[in-house]
Parts: sequence; C-alpha cells; structure tokens
Amino acid sequence: MSVVRSAARTRRHPIEKRVIDGVVLAGGRSRRMGRDKALLLLDGVPLYVRSARLLLEAGCSGVAVIGRDELPAQPEVDEQWSDLHGGEGPVDGLITALTSSRGEIVTVLAVDLPDVPSESLIRTRHLLAERSDVDVALLRDESGRIAIAGSWRSAAALPNARTFFANGGRSVLELIDGLSLATEVVDESALLNLNRPDDWKKRVGSPSRGFLAD
Repeated sequence: MSVVRSAARTRRHPIEKRVIDGVVLAGGRSRRMGRDKALLLLDGVPLYVRSARLLLEAGCSGVAVIGRDELPAQPEVDEQWSDLHGGEGPVDGLITALTSSRGEIVTVLAVDLPDVPSESLIRTRHLLAERSDVDVALLRDESGRIAIAGSWRSAAALPNARTFFANGGRSVLELIDGLSLATEVVDESALLNLNRPDDWKKRVGSPSRGFLAD
C-alpha cells in the first residue's frame, strides 16, 4: 500500500497528536459518471475535500482518502492510501480503512455523498462510544436505504470484513448482515448519491456545471 502525506496542514491539532479516524472512500472508477467524481467541484470545492471537511466537522482528528494516491494536496487531507487489494470495490476500501487507520472508532464516508449532515455522523460516533454491543452505525433514509456513511468499530468489524472478502464477498450491505448494526435516520436528500450525470444535474441544476475541464 502506498501512502502519500499532504504537504499542506492548517488545522489546529499538531500532526503528532492526530489520529487518522476519518476516511473518504474514493476508489471507484466513476464509469457511470464519465468523470472522476472525487475531483468534481461542488460549490467550488472538490468532492474529496468536501467529504474530508464533513469528517472533520464530525469530530475526526485526522482524515485519509482511500483508493487514490495522486490527488492534489489539501489541508483537510492528512494522507492518501491505495487500496490493499488493488481496488476491488467498497469492501476493499473499508478493509483498508479499518486496517490502516489508527482509531478504535473509524468514520467512513463515500466521496459521492456530499450532503451527509456532519451532525448525523457525530451521532454515529457517539453511538459506538456509548454502546459496546454495536459494531457499526450507518445512516439510512426513511425508506430504509442504507448508505456508506457512518462509523465502524475496528476491532469488531475488521475480522468479519477480512473473512467476508476472502470468501468472495464484495457488497457492504451483505457484510453488515454479519455485524451488530445500528442506524441513524436522515432525510432522503441527505443521501443523494452522485453516481450519474443525471444525479449531478439533480443536485446542481446543470449536467456540466462543476465538471472539471478535460
């Protein structure tokens, strides 16, 4: 696994006291979007930076971006990690997050969920801190749709994730079937997943607004 450290650091915590306990999953190939989602600009901010800011607002001490090691350095991002297994989907990213992070509780956010409330992420962190019987706390909307946004207890989730992946499992939803799950309900709009140009148009009002030039 390659690690790239950010050269720009402006947060108030000194680097020696930071713990990487927030992770942005950005390893997807963006085939359906047709552009690199991590670099799309929303309100003038790349999505990977927006996601990192949400994790910091949620109380994470340090943030890594997984699945990429060549993104422009930003003060919100401490490190960039390549996937441990070469980028075989979100479970690979999750295993990398839980293996490489240095927190007992790790908050994970997919890069294409730009409107997740940081307050809801805070509640997932608090839930794990308060309840030892819960392995993972994720956000879901009122219809029951669960998103890759929430907090994981490394000691409990990582062994299950490794076994699940070794047996061919690649779905996060199937993975959590074997874990003790709690959910935090949010509005459906908070979990808008920017997978396709139509999703982007729905969010920003134009199919090309915010796209970076080729």
